[in-house]
Amino acid sequence: MIDFNSFYALVLQFFSNHIPIAIALGIAIIFFLYKKTEATVKFLAVCFLLVAVFYTMSLLSQSSSSGVTQEDNLIHKSERELQDSSP
Repeated sequence: MIDFNSFYALVLQFFSNHIPIAIALGIAIIFFLYKKTEATVKFLAVCFLLVAVFYTMSLLSQSSSSGVTQEDNLIHKSERELQDSSP
């Protein structure tokens, strides 16, 4: 799973390499903020909410996957100890 810092670096690199797209996106956001302020603010709020939800989901999945890995290590360690102690 990709973490937030890696994703941020990827997006920043994309816009750095594709400056016309970044400028067009900036102009579009400014234009829509000027013409349809309420709809644009609602859209940006929904985008922010989605990013926050996905970020929280990635944090939860990272913590659960590390817990599963630790559990697997403990199970295999116990199995090895049982096999080693068998006559």
